[in-house]
Amino acid sequence: MNLVASSSSPSSSSNKRKMDSDSSDESTYFKRPKNDVFMNYAFEDIGKSFISHLKGALSRNSFTISDHTLLTAGEDMRLELLKAIGESEIYVIVFSINYAFSERSLNELVSIMDRLNKFNDRKVLPVYYNVEPSDVRRQHGPFKEAFRAYDTDFDPGTVQKWKQALKDAGQLCGLSLQNGDEAKFVMEIVKELEKMQSPQQLHVTDYPVGIGSRAEELISRLRLDCKDVLVVAVFGIGGIGKTTIVKCAYNRVAANFDVSCFLADIHHHCGRRNWKVKLQKELISYLTRNDKHLISYSHNDGVTKIKSLISRRKVLLVLDDIDDFEQLEALGVDPKWFYDGSRIIVITRDKQSLGKIPYTSYHTRLLNRRESLNLFTRLMFARESPVNTKFVEEVVRHGGGLPLVLKVWSCHFKHYEKEQWPSIFETLKRIPHGDVQKQLQISYDSLTNRAKKLFLDSACFFVGMEKDLVVKVLQDEDSPFFPNNEIQYLVDKSLIEITGPDSLLLMHHAIRDMGREIVRQENEDEPGKRTRLWDETDVMLLLTECSGTESVESIRLRSFRKEELIVQVEAFKKMRNLRLIQLYQKVSFLTSSLDDLPSFCFKKLKYMEWHGFPFKCINIDMGNVVVLRLTDSKLEILWEGFKSLKKLRILDVRMSIFLTKTGDFYGLENLEELYFIDCINLKELHPSIGCLHRLAILDLHSSIPLNMIPWEMISNLQSLRVLKLGNTSLDSISEPDKLINHLRSSLKEYRITKPSFHGCPISDEVGSLAWLEHSQEKTFSSLPDSLLQLHQLKRIELVDYTNIRWIPNLPQSITYIKVYACTDLANLPSNMPNLKSLTVLDFHLCPKLGTEDPQLLMKFTGLTNLSDLTISGCSVSQVPSEIGNLVSLKRLDLSVNTFSSLPDSISNLSQLVDLNVDYCSRLRLLPLLPSNLTNIGAYGCQSLDVKSSSSVPTKVCKESPFTKGLVIRLSGEWFPDWCSCRGDVLSSVAPLMDLDKSISSWRKQVPDLCSYTYGGHVLSFAAPVHMEKKICGMILCATTTRNSVIHTITFKLLNRTKNTSHLVKDLVLDFDCSMLAMFYPLDDTTLLVEAGDTVVLEFPRKLVSSCGLRLCCGLRLIYESDVVDSKLVSQDSTERRLPQLVLIN
Repeated sequence: MNLVASSSSPSSSSNKRKMDSDSSDESTYFKRPKNDVFMNYAFEDIGKSFISHLKGALSRNSFTISDHTLLTAGEDMRLELLKAIGESEIYVIVFSINYAFSERSLNELVSIMDRLNKFNDRKVLPVYYNVEPSDVRRQHGPFKEAFRAYDTDFDPGTVQKWKQALKDAGQLCGLSLQNGDEAKFVMEIVKELEKMQSPQQLHVTDYPVGIGSRAEELISRLRLDCKDVLVVAVFGIGGIGKTTIVKCAYNRVAANFDVSCFLADIHHHCGRRNWKVKLQKELISYLTRNDKHLISYSHNDGVTKIKSLISRRKVLLVLDDIDDFEQLEALGVDPKWFYDGSRIIVITRDKQSLGKIPYTSYHTRLLNRRESLNLFTRLMFARESPVNTKFVEEVVRHGGGLPLVLKVWSCHFKHYEKEQWPSIFETLKRIPHGDVQKQLQISYDSLTNRAKKLFLDSACFFVGMEKDLVVKVLQDEDSPFFPNNEIQYLVDKSLIEITGPDSLLLMHHAIRDMGREIVRQENEDEPGKRTRLWDETDVMLLLTECSGTESVESIRLRSFRKEELIVQVEAFKKMRNLRLIQLYQKVSFLTSSLDDLPSFCFKKLKYMEWHGFPFKCINIDMGNVVVLRLTDSKLEILWEGFKSLKKLRILDVRMSIFLTKTGDFYGLENLEELYFIDCINLKELHPSIGCLHRLAILDLHSSIPLNMIPWEMISNLQSLRVLKLGNTSLDSISEPDKLINHLRSSLKEYRITKPSFHGCPISDEVGSLAWLEHSQEKTFSSLPDSLLQLHQLKRIELVDYTNIRWIPNLPQSITYIKVYACTDLANLPSNMPNLKSLTVLDFHLCPKLGTEDPQLLMKFTGLTNLSDLTISGCSVSQVPSEIGNLVSLKRLDLSVNTFSSLPDSISNLSQLVDLNVDYCSRLRLLPLLPSNLTNIGAYGCQSLDVKSSSSVPTKVCKESPFTKGLVIRLSGEWFPDWCSCRGDVLSSVAPLMDLDKSISSWRKQVPDLCSYTYGGHVLSFAAPVHMEKKICGMILCATTTRNSVIHTITFKLLNRTKNTSHLVKDLVLDFDCSMLAMFYPLDDTTLLVEAGDTVVLEFPRKLVSSCGLRLCCGLRLIYESDVVDSKLVSQDSTERRLPQLVLIN
């Protein structure tokens, strides 16, 4: 037997992986044909011999078969034949010696080849049974004899169709048997058909918004070109679309594997009788194509069978909803048993369910705003284009990009009238919909009891706080509970995430609301009998009506209302189990102290944060408190006498302006952080502060005068690593070097503002200092050479050192340098080129740097780890081509300098996303810029010739404080010859509009067509009623009659006809440039304007009067066709003439 190959198959393209975009309708998925195989053969020749054996083998391997013998004879025979061919996936054409003598076989062949040529959606396998493929193609041998009779007895057109069909079929790749072993040949055909058979296509979703792009991200993790066995774990919270994305990816890549299996909802099988064996049967049925109900074996036998099967063929295995490693063990999932190139995709909410199996992770992304809007619009209104109303925007925002929420809510809203939607939505925000709650609570129900308690604490209290703080609060030295482990457990369960530089504990609001709903259901009618309270109304009732009970463990109130809340001390009496309090609300008690409270009231309290604490001192027993934050309090003294707070680790009384003294610290032996920021009347720091041997952070910013600090006691703080003394006075210290000399080797961060000492060396002992910040020093001329000895120094900031002329050599450990307004600074460290760890280098307003050293930037071109380089206002006259060596650079700020061009090597900065050359007045040209650039500022570049600049990427935009968008700010002729814009400029407008962005540029005068002069602040126009084209934006031009400094303005766009408005905030107006030309989109996301609508532009009256702003304004509407054609409206078109602007007094 031989595999016969010739020219490419017409069906070869069907094997290519489908690469649809998100816009394609993935809901119209490929439905599996009714039959696997349609067989075409000469029955009289081999129907009762070879074909009979082949059919038997195919049936035993679960192939469904169709051929002419199964069709009903009659007048509709041809239609039934065409239907059978269309309903079959693979065509097996068996050419035998007498095949050409069968007119029926030839007619079937013509129908098959027609189908392949027209639709190319099926596969074909020619089988040459004791005949040569060349005889088939050329009608030689036995085929020649048959056609000798056909040429004389049949219609020539019919005979020609038969010949062409044989020629086409004979050119296809197939299997050949020349008097060989028929039994082996039959099995060869079966194996080949198994390879050709398409995997089962899974239904993805009716509305596949955002699915395609995420499926491609997942496919990239699969690394299909790698021969290793890989496990990819798909993580994400419930309802985020993990399974949907995997189904889409499965459909796209399954053809690359010998066999593919998708085991759905595995979690729901578990716990049932014989669940392991049932799962094994389902998997084995995929792998063997046998009926799983006919298989009988034990659990161990099943694992052995699976290992044997997966080791033979390249497998794609998807395991949906895994929540326990035992499930993987039951299915024999171990990469070492799989055939090379196999892939296992595990869908789970729990990382721990994978045990120690090595895997690549894919974390499912939430929908962005645009995707959420699109999905909700389709679900709610069955529309392709987004419906963007205030209600829809609010729903989408609150949905948080979670598809489950949007789907459930849209279905829920449909049951009510439109007028009821707002009130229904308010209810949904407070009480999660049952379907959402049920789906998300699956993860909660699988938690341990201790983890459940931590999760509810997080949802009702800790969300948004730093992880380290939460650990400190919950850690109890008398308990074996380890909150770090439990927090990681919740992270692995996809219930919380730890993110950002401060390691904040965050959770999706739908997960948070799920947890809060569990608490609310503890007692729906009486909040005072729940364990945790967070709702403003519930907490206020609890405090004002004294309805708290022993059930209450935590209270969180963040209302910031101006009016005071009148509370009785008795409100806390019954809450003896209170552990956590956070109150951001002005509270007034009917008593001046808490003496009346029983001693047990706050005994279990571990965290108290009370903004505006209303009492003069802390006179309550809080022996277990870990964190005490009483900011903006009425405290005059912390406490009288000795206070035992052995577990207190953080004490923060910042902004307590009535505080004059601290009280002693002897009872605070475990205190780690102490904050007296802005305690402006603090006159005494108790000497006992020296006993705080674990104190790591001491922040005295803007508080006690330094001459009142007991420095001898401070020197005993062996654990101190951060000391902040901002805005304090050293004038009265007799020996100024004491401040530095008392700093010990543990100190890592030292910040001081307005120091008045001179020439103080930094002690060599401070070798672990990692952050050195000085600011507002007018007398220093240099920094101490001993900086080089700070071997762990990572960050240094110097602000407003007006007399400093040079910076000494710095240690190799430095990663961050910021120097601001050091106007005499002329020399940088000589070892600057060797500071290879630098990632951020920021010099602002140091003009002598560039004048003293024209080659200034050359010092930095070897710092390849730099990601952020700012040399602004430093008189830089040339930018060297070597700047292209900074391959890690993401942000480059060269604003307010004197160079006239940028080198072409800028295009080599492949990671650069932000380029700022604002106020480079001599800059004439921009080179080819990096394709990844997304932000550019070229504001105030008066010499810049945009026409001659090589390339400004169309997506480039400079961030602006716009409410709805971004701005490119350029000087020069961005709009030459008024708005007959160049195509390349307008090509930038179109994508920017789609991204909710705007363009502003500057000219010296308003174009002639737009010269309307007004002295007022309100302008109005009516969109022409005769225009049938869709309005997509406007260009607004405005000039001013006086020169001034840069101002920002806010103006309002109002559509009087539709009673809608939009606020454009903080637009920068440079009155030196005299004129603003701004393109702004008018659509559903900003302000929809249609033909006939009356639109008003309202400028602030105060700005017009105070700045002498005399508006000389012009406005032109831009229509959708203008953008598509890359042309703006013609000046000489009377139909498109500028709408009349009317001053409203």
